[in-house]
Amino acid sequence: MGSCGNPRFIFLKKIGIRTCRFFSKMRELQQIKILQINS
Repeated sequence: MGSCGNPRFIFLKKIGIRTCRFFSKMRELQQIKILQINS
């Protein structure tokens, strides 16, 4: 949920918190993939 507080995610608040959570999960999945590739 930390991403939802970032300035660049402020516009998502207008769309809805669900959208913010969706993007947060997408970022988490990308980070996990990067970690798997690096390890």
